[in-house]
Amino acid sequence: VLSGLIEAHQSGVIHRDLKPANLMMTPSGKVVIMDFGIARMANQARTTRTGMMIGTIEYASPEQLRGEDLDARSDLYSLGILTYELLMGKLPFDAKTDVEWIQAHIKQKISVEEIKENFGTDLANFIARATEKDAKKRFQTASDMLAGLTRIKVISTGAVTHYSTNIVDNIKSAFGRVTSNGATSIS
Repeated sequence: VLSGLIEAHQSGVIHRDLKPANLMMTPSGKVVIMDFGIARMANQARTTRTGMMIGTIEYASPEQLRGEDLDARSDLYSLGILTYELLMGKLPFDAKTDVEWIQAHIKQKISVEEIKENFGTDLANFIARATEKDAKKRFQTASDMLAGLTRIKVISTGAVTHYSTNIVDNIKSAFGRVTSNGATSIS
């Protein structure tokens, strides 16, 4: 996914709607980003009215929810939310309404304690940085995020074995629907 974002962002394309349903796994196991229907060029004039939000609220960045101009860091926030969900098997906020989702993304810091306990400080710090509310404190590019991911050392305790099984289950469940062309949807 990060390789795809590196290529898209280097071409000036911001996806604006990264979520499990927009990721597909090919029969060879490669994950590809789909549905660039609401993507826009980084230097392009707004395609929505000022103050309008576009995208899926559960994965949207704070700046996206505020209707601000977006750059690549918005996609990286969404990917941070996706990564949290793959690790923990749930979204990071217990929101039920659109208003609660907006408030959570804008104001609530994501708790990474459970990630820290089960996977170590490196991965917890990675998720925390990817999901920073202030875009200036996030990974600045997909290449930076990929470099951060390659430096992670996961702890090797009994808890990891248990959670590794859960991750595999989460990924299998997330990658569970095979499409007619043989690709697997992550929704």
